[in-house]
Amino acid sequence: MKLLIMSVLIFTICTKTIAAQQSYKDAAGFYNLSAFEMASGLYLLENKTFFYYASFGNADLKLYGTYTIENQKLHLKTDENLNHAFYVYGSKHETTPSEFTLEYGRPYNGDAEDLMVKIDEEVFPLPKFTAEQDSVSITLKMPKNQVIDLALKKPERQYYEGELHDETPLVYESVQLTTDTDKVLVYHNYYYDMTTQISQIDYGIQQNTLTLKDNLENKTVQKKEITKDVEVEILAFIENLKSKYLNIVIDEKTYYKL
Repeated sequence: MKLLIMSVLIFTICTKTIAAQQSYKDAAGFYNLSAFEMASGLYLLENKTFFYYASFGNADLKLYGTYTIENQKLHLKTDENLNHAFYVYGSKHETTPSEFTLEYGRPYNGDAEDLMVKIDEEVFPLPKFTAEQDSVSITLKMPKNQVIDLALKKPERQYYEGELHDETPLVYESVQLTTDTDKVLVYHNYYYDMTTQISQIDYGIQQNTLTLKDNLENKTVQKKEITKDVEVEILAFIENLKSKYLNIVIDEKTYYKL
C-alpha cells in the first residue's frame, strides 16, 4: 500500500513538472506590444529569461530578468540591477579615509534634482544645480558602519491656497561603502518608476497568446516564434547591458558599483 501511494505521488510530481516545463516551452517567443506612438515588445525565452523594450517620446526602456508562469498568469521579475532609484559607484584609496566626497550627476528629470544623504540619522542636502553645473558634490565624514542612505526630496506642490513646501523625502535607499572609499558617484535611475510598474503587471498567458489591459480593455497578442539564433542574440545583448553596471572609468579612474 505504501509503495502504491509513493508511486502515485512520484507520478503526480513528475506530471506537474512536465506540465510546468511545457508551459514555458509554449510561452517562449516574441510578443508585439506596440501601441499608438509607442514601439514595444516582449521576448520570453524557454530558460525563463525575459527581455522587454518600450520606446516612446524621450524614453528608451530596456528591461530584463526572469519570469514565472502560474495558473495561466505571467509575472516578470526584473533584474536586481534595475530595481534601484540610483546607480552608485565608488573609487578606492590606498589608505582608509576619514571622509569622502559624494557627487551627484544632473538627472534627466528636474523633480529628481534635490538629493539628500542620510548618515547616522543626520540628513545632508546637496547643493542646488546651476545652469553651468552638470554635477554637485558634498564632502562628508565616513559613517561608522560604512552605510549611507540616499533620498530625493519631494518637489514643491502648488495648491489653490498658495504654495506648500513639502520636504518629506521619498523612500531612502541604503548604500554600503567600503572602508577605502574616497569618492562616490550617484546617478538617478530615470526608468525606476517605469521599471516598478512593469514588474507589477500580471499578464494572462495561454495557448500561445498574451492578454493584457489596454485602455481598460483586454488586449490579446499572438506569439511569434523566434529562432535559436535570435535567442542567442538576446542573451548576449542582456549580458552586455549587465556589464555596463559593473564599473565606470572617468579620467582614467575606475569607479566600482556599490
